[in-house]
Amino acid sequence: MTHARTEAAYALAGGKIYVMGGFGPDVVTVPLVEVYDVRSDTWASAPPLPVPVNHAMAAEHDGVVYVAGGYTAVVFGAIPGFFAFEDGAWKPLPPMPETRAAAGMVEHDGKLYVIGGFSQQGELATTTLVYDVAAGSWSTEPGMPEPREHHMLVEHDGLIYVIGGRIGSPDTNLNDVQRFDPATGEWKELAPMRQPRSGHTCAVTANDLIACLGGEATGAVFDSAEAYDVKRNRWVALPPLPSGRTGFGSVAVGTKLYSFSGASDAGYLATMESLDLRPYR
Repeated sequence: MTHARTEAAYALAGGKIYVMGGFGPDVVTVPLVEVYDVRSDTWASAPPLPVPVNHAMAAEHDGVVYVAGGYTAVVFGAIPGFFAFEDGAWKPLPPMPETRAAAGMVEHDGKLYVIGGFSQQGELATTTLVYDVAAGSWSTEPGMPEPREHHMLVEHDGLIYVIGGRIGSPDTNLNDVQRFDPATGEWKELAPMRQPRSGHTCAVTANDLIACLGGEATGAVFDSAEAYDVKRNRWVALPPLPSGRTGFGSVAVGTKLYSFSGASDAGYLATMESLDLRPYR
């Protein structure tokens, strides 16, 4: 990447990875947007976010990238802002009914689900926010059984998975996996990760694996990686990252996993790595 940063929002749309906002040098919140073209293996700049944010959430629907919430400052200051990037430009959309940051957002059946995170300064969110793309409006639903932040959210085959996270400092890291069925509103607990994680990242590959990488605990940044085998309800070890990384992003294209940005013991990162999970099918 051109700019090293951490705690950026990211999404995959049209074969391109969008990396948006985050902390730049000297822990300054930036509006920078960079786009990685998977096919050509090149980075390019895109129009900046309307508002510089870190710890924001992003998702894609029908080729449109959506960015919600985040912090405008180093500590707290969450906003309800909601924007879409379409046809090369950003446009404002109806704001969330609550401020939200350090949460997760995924798309399912034309709706964007924002689960977990902080709703106000230091307060864990107890509700789920749902944006209906066609209607252009938000609604509020009950939250997950155990509120958390700095967790990961992925969607696979119509089900939403909440993985790890924490309930305060990194000393409170979780390793549990909760699955939400939007059709029934029911939650189910699945096999836990081998390692409690927060500040990690997860992505779903085409061979039904949810790969989870890195993260942090007090005084430590993880290089470990593991994957949840959806079909067998079990976790398998993956090769470790080249270095410990937290506050970063990952997406999967087919069976290939990409990780990028974030922070390590050496500082903020601009590097990108990939790993093909085809052998783990």
